[in-house]
Amino acid sequence: MGGDDAYGRTALDMFTTEVTRLGVCVAFRVIIPKLPSQLQLQDIVKTIRDSTAHVLVAFAIEEDIQPVVEETVRQKVTGKQWVASEAWITSTLISTNYPSFSGTIGFAIRRAEIPGLRTFLQSLQPLADPYNPSAREFWETQFQCSFNTSMPVGSMADPVHYNHTCTGQEKIEDTETIYNDVSQLRVTYNMHKAVYAVAHALHNLLMCKKEESSTDKQQQCPDIYNLQPWQVIQYLKEVNYTNVFGDTVYFDEYGDPVASYDVVNWQNGTEGGPLQFVTVGRFDSSLPKEQQLVLHQDSIVWQGGSRETSLSARSALRTSGPTHSATFALTSRSSFCPTPRVSEWPSQPQPSWVLLLP
Repeated sequence: MGGDDAYGRTALDMFTTEVTRLGVCVAFRVIIPKLPSQLQLQDIVKTIRDSTAHVLVAFAIEEDIQPVVEETVRQKVTGKQWVASEAWITSTLISTNYPSFSGTIGFAIRRAEIPGLRTFLQSLQPLADPYNPSAREFWETQFQCSFNTSMPVGSMADPVHYNHTCTGQEKIEDTETIYNDVSQLRVTYNMHKAVYAVAHALHNLLMCKKEESSTDKQQQCPDIYNLQPWQVIQYLKEVNYTNVFGDTVYFDEYGDPVASYDVVNWQNGTEGGPLQFVTVGRFDSSLPKEQQLVLHQDSIVWQGGSRETSLSARSALRTSGPTHSATFALTSRSSFCPTPRVSEWPSQPQPSWVLLLP
């Protein structure tokens, strides 16, 4: 299953090519329209429900997959193993509201604990910096109050005036919001690595200016007072360091960073609580190929609460990952693989894709 965008379509094309090469039959493919009608959603889920395929692989952002998930629950479709892409495998919106999706598994951007971040976020003081209108806007929205000031807010939207007056002494640490939730620092960690990579590049650029003394070498060092973007990029390509989390940060010949992912499994919480994101494996492209993908299969809970699953589910997970180099044995169940069914919606210029593996 894929979203009707470059992300969904490209991922589906690559995935289809890889699983076909490995001998897996694709039962059918459907693309999720960006603004699907109720009829389109019903037809997508009917196809899922009526198919004999048991494994569904979905490459879509949270906003695109959520309506399909909701309709799947409404039609009471069960017995399907969902393999999620990194765009929605850590979606609290879906995992919290749809507990029947327990057993979903997929690759997630690696999570990290960033020391001091929560304390830093809770130190926000909107009155301490009057030129930070975004802080004031956040504060007013969070605590449903208004400051007695004429300073403009950060948003282009019309300001909302609340009956309660903000004092600036409200306690962020007493709230539970996405702002101070540091339990799933994944995209945040990628941003952390990006900022430090640029910092290392700039440091090396400046050291070139300081260390080189000969006239010829001086000409090879960038002029920091007339710096060009391509010069920073050149130093960025040469970045290679190990951060405080033990990860080596560098870029390959194509300009890609090390692919580092957690394998995340949705499992039921204790005493009927929300689904938990449990790390059951890891992928690291910097390791030798035979060591890149590690799955703790005894820790995985598949759909229906099962600890065991079919070869097709494990194959779909491995093939849906961030590389095509994962090695594993796969034997085709049939020498004949029928052409997958493709569903097209009249309102869409191109078909939306849904991938289901039998």
